[in-house]
Amino acid sequence: PAAAPESPPATPVPQAGTAPAAPEPASPPALTGEVLYYVLSAEIAGQRGQMKLAAAMYLKAAEVSKDLAIIERATRIAVYSRDDASALKAAWLWVEQEPDNIDANQVIAALLLRQGKVDESIPYFRKVLDSKQFESRNGFLLITSLLSKEKDKQAALHVMEQLIAGRHNEPEALYAYAHLAMLVGDLTLAENTSNQVLSLRPDWADAHILRANILQREGKTEKLMALMKQAVDRYPQDAALRLFYARKLVDGKHYKRAREQFEILLAQQPDSTDSLFALGLLNLQLQDTAAARKYFKTLIETDTRLPEAHYYLGQAYEIDQQDEAAIREYGEVRSGKLYVEAQIRIAILLARQGNIDAARERLQTV
Repeated sequence: PAAAPESPPATPVPQAGTAPAAPEPASPPALTGEVLYYVLSAEIAGQRGQMKLAAAMYLKAAEVSKDLAIIERATRIAVYSRDDASALKAAWLWVEQEPDNIDANQVIAALLLRQGKVDESIPYFRKVLDSKQFESRNGFLLITSLLSKEKDKQAALHVMEQLIAGRHNEPEALYAYAHLAMLVGDLTLAENTSNQVLSLRPDWADAHILRANILQREGKTEKLMALMKQAVDRYPQDAALRLFYARKLVDGKHYKRAREQFEILLAQQPDSTDSLFALGLLNLQLQDTAAARKYFKTLIETDTRLPEAHYYLGQAYEIDQQDEAAIREYGEVRSGKLYVEAQIRIAILLARQGNIDAARERLQTV
């Protein structure tokens, strides 16, 4: 082969997706002159943005050396460069040496599926799912994430159907199937499967929330709200359920009912600054300025979300025509996205008091 380039690149080629960091350089015994040429050529090509060439050179290095570190890097570079053919070849080399490696099996499974080899991909997805690295649910979450990215949605669903075969009594398996069905747009299947999940594990907040999200995509808002109310009434101590329900009430502009839910949440979790802030805003929306002031003052005492708390406390004072107090609170907004708006409010209030020069000066500082 031709002589090796003079020096390796100063920076490594970026890694693909969420894959782990690049391995350390290959061990010296594997770096024969030919392998060294391919590796350095690949790194320089990557540094120059020639990712297809980098993938090709790394694959050659992997095939010649059979070195695990080089094979792993060849796979990642090929995935990053979207060179599916090289990625698959490198991944085959990888699983020859590490049959149970999760990353290698992920690559093979995804690429076989992308090539339309659905049934061939399933054993590799199953290997990922059954890995001892994961609890059952985490394995299914990974599989769902992988399958949801595929263009052939029906093929992705078929794979999941095969993976959950014989596991229809496992809520985690059905949850993954329902979640994937929602992500690929089969909402009827998603809703029916989410109902099965909840029949097996009725107290699972995540499953209730999944079903609600499915119903929202279907436009079944009334059914969503009725079922969430039932769930909150049945499991009153579940804060995640109640918080989701409260936010949906806000989305639907049911502010009084949302306020009731956030008041319960605050009673259950007195240190929740999110509930304090929500209650301040809801009371402001409902024109209960006394209650709004109470919540925003408590939030300020916790030294949390200070710019927002001062701004909305200023609004409460302004609504009550307590202009000096409003100016004081707006003046405490010294940073953040509400800073400019606070200065404008101060200028308006100063102008209302007849202090035009001070109002003009305030605006000039913005």
